[in-house]
Amino acid sequence: MRKGQIYSFIVILIIIPLVIFILVNIISLQQADKNTIDKIISDQIHQTESIITGDFNRAIKTGGRRSLLAMMNVLLQNETGQYVTDAKGHMVELMTNGSYDNEINIIMFNNTLPVWRDKILSVGINFDKTLNYSNLEVTNYDGFNILATLNYEVTVADRTNKSRVDKNGTKTILISAQGFEDPIVVLETGGLASKRVTKSPYPFQALKVYSGTTTGNCSGNLTFDDSVPDPSKILVNETTSAATVGWRGVISEDNGIPGVTCYMLDASNAVVMLSKLVNDTGYEKVYLDEITGVWMLPIEDVISSGYYSTFATSGPDFLDRLEGRLTETANGLESFVNVEEMKSIGFHQSPVDDDKTSIDYLYFDSAVHTGYPVRLLESTYSWFRLNCTQGMKYNLSELVQNNC
Repeated sequence: MRKGQIYSFIVILIIIPLVIFILVNIISLQQADKNTIDKIISDQIHQTESIITGDFNRAIKTGGRRSLLAMMNVLLQNETGQYVTDAKGHMVELMTNGSYDNEINIIMFNNTLPVWRDKILSVGINFDKTLNYSNLEVTNYDGFNILATLNYEVTVADRTNKSRVDKNGTKTILISAQGFEDPIVVLETGGLASKRVTKSPYPFQALKVYSGTTTGNCSGNLTFDDSVPDPSKILVNETTSAATVGWRGVISEDNGIPGVTCYMLDASNAVVMLSKLVNDTGYEKVYLDEITGVWMLPIEDVISSGYYSTFATSGPDFLDRLEGRLTETANGLESFVNVEEMKSIGFHQSPVDDDKTSIDYLYFDSAVHTGYPVRLLESTYSWFRLNCTQGMKYNLSELVQNNC
């Protein structure tokens, strides 16, 4: 009997720790599963907040672009040819209410911020969600973009409110004005001309690559391959000689006289520097000018392609252009008016002023803004004019023919 009791007691002593061990592991696994589930829910809540915020950012951009389109439509349909009044105020009204001067604008149908907010919140995710905004304002950013600023609040929580994300602050979104017609060009020409705002792809308009003595005047695309002479191109090489013939011109790092009539010698590091400029800009043409030196002039392509540029002090930005302002502004837009094109479509400043600057907002201004021919551009654009201030801005002071 006593032995049986002892054995039973020993078994109990062995079983109890095993039971305790098993129970502890079960509880631990349950807790681990609960923590894993809580973490998954928390991650989903954060992801949902990120999606809501990202979608709302895109909604602001979409609504902003649509509001610009709506204002352009109002401007083009105005039979009296009047500009928009208070472009900033109307842009906010269109984005928030879908109306212009309290009249519903069809272009904003289903594209206002309240509509987009409701669409975003209606997505079937099993969380409590809120999205609110206030104090929407718009202003020029860099000529090509309009800055939308507003206060926002985003909340995402599970149904028990145990896991929750609250975010609020000030949101700033850039709304691109590129691709829209320039209101000034359209209205000032009575609809005869049109130009879309497209940013110049070049980091500079004009660059004097080398100063010093240049023999002859010529221009052409650069090449660094001297194997097959091309009479339309400018050869760039480290060494040259009288045997270097068959090229439009030559730029050489040494002082050997080439067998062409247009060249520049002792051009330090020409091969490396010019090849880098070509790779960085995609622009290949150079001018050899015996008076001033060697130039790269992407402004030539800017003129022909109708590109826009922006500077610290420039012409009116896009919002100002919607209002018909023809004055300088900070970080605005500038392009060039093709005078020959204006004449061909039956429009030109009255009285005719062929010496007026080609800067768009000054050309369309009724005041006198005299410009002067630009050396090296005359053969292609005989009508092109800049004054000394503009010549300095575009790095063309040496070439503006008024002793700037």
